[in-house]
Amino acid sequence: MNVDPGYLNFLKTLALSAAVGMLIGVEREHVHPEKRVAGFRTFTLTGILGGLTTYTVAGCPLELPTTLAAGTVALVVLLYAMRAYTGRSLGLATPTALLVTYAAGGLIGAGRVQEGATLAVVTAVLLLSRSRIHPVLRRLSDKDVLDAVTVFALAALAYPLCPPRPVDPWGVLNLRKVIETVLLVLAVTALGYLGMRTSVKGGVLTTSVVGGFVSSSVTTATVAARFKDVPQVPATVTPAATSVALLRNLALVAAVSGDITVVKKTAHVTLPAAIVGLATAVHVSRNMDVDEEHLRRAVGKRIRSPLSLKPAAKLGLLIAGFSTFLKIGQLLAGRAGLIVGVIAGSLASSNAMSISLAYMVDSGALDPNTAGTLVALASLEAVLVKYLWTGVFGGLTVLERTYRTLLPQTVAGAVGLAVTLITDPG
Repeated sequence: MNVDPGYLNFLKTLALSAAVGMLIGVEREHVHPEKRVAGFRTFTLTGILGGLTTYTVAGCPLELPTTLAAGTVALVVLLYAMRAYTGRSLGLATPTALLVTYAAGGLIGAGRVQEGATLAVVTAVLLLSRSRIHPVLRRLSDKDVLDAVTVFALAALAYPLCPPRPVDPWGVLNLRKVIETVLLVLAVTALGYLGMRTSVKGGVLTTSVVGGFVSSSVTTATVAARFKDVPQVPATVTPAATSVALLRNLALVAAVSGDITVVKKTAHVTLPAAIVGLATAVHVSRNMDVDEEHLRRAVGKRIRSPLSLKPAAKLGLLIAGFSTFLKIGQLLAGRAGLIVGVIAGSLASSNAMSISLAYMVDSGALDPNTAGTLVALASLEAVLVKYLWTGVFGGLTVLERTYRTLLPQTVAGAVGLAVTLITDPG
């Protein structure tokens, strides 16, 4: 018995559009009944309606999908009005989620399965994070909010004024791409800052993870200076914070460059170094006697919001400066000029150097193979520079203790770099 392919496609659309509705509906079902506008079944049906709307666009009169779309919006408004009529305090999250569910189902019906599924997952995560996000946001100061608004407002004003093409003779500085890169990096780094501002008391490893996500160098320097009498603390925090910074940089390099070759070569160093560093930190942290609240406060006081004008301008200047510096070095001395430039620049900021190299790939100013090897080199230097910070801010005792915990991470990163060089001997 032959089954009509069109019917099979309909069943597929029905199942997938129902699935995205179920995903969001499961989360909403956990909301207290007295506050819930819609639950599992309503969200499932809304996803199906969205899928049917776009599915019927091609083979049915326009009136049918139009009616389905208008009916869904009217239903959401009616549901909310009915609940509001009872005099209960209701938010807009659930009605909005219904409309997003309808849109996700619509993407499924249009054949955009990945986009529809991604939209549903993001929506479910946002709804689930309510109890976690709200306390964090309330901890933000007025200055934090004002700084963030200022950065994005200035970026919105400056972006259209920047020329769409590179402004330098070497074709490196595309100011619009620089702004996009800066905003992306600051937005990701801000997640770590929000974690630092939470009221949840974290242990040594938690503080290391959050601090490393914002700035592993600041975290290392602060802990080395504040805990000279307890060298086991910087010996634990440093490899853990560095590991998180390496993983964060890997994600940022992937997002900025958009090139799998760069990501693979970078991962040769970052993944083994991060895994070994975290494992070492976990081992050393056992039975460690330290005032965890004092540690969290010490690191938290030194961490500044990345979504403010000063770090935004600094990162933008570093990306522009490093990119130009590397391009000139390449023109003057070829690959050797690039290597010297990366080593010198990474002493100032290995994070900005890695992002600059990824930016150059995205701009077409550097080939992915070369950039991947150089980012791997900058990633290893991010580990090596921690010896300098612990020695300068903590003294010889802290350096001697931290050396033992950083060494396995260093070896893992060096082996990874060797693999990168072997795969790219040129």
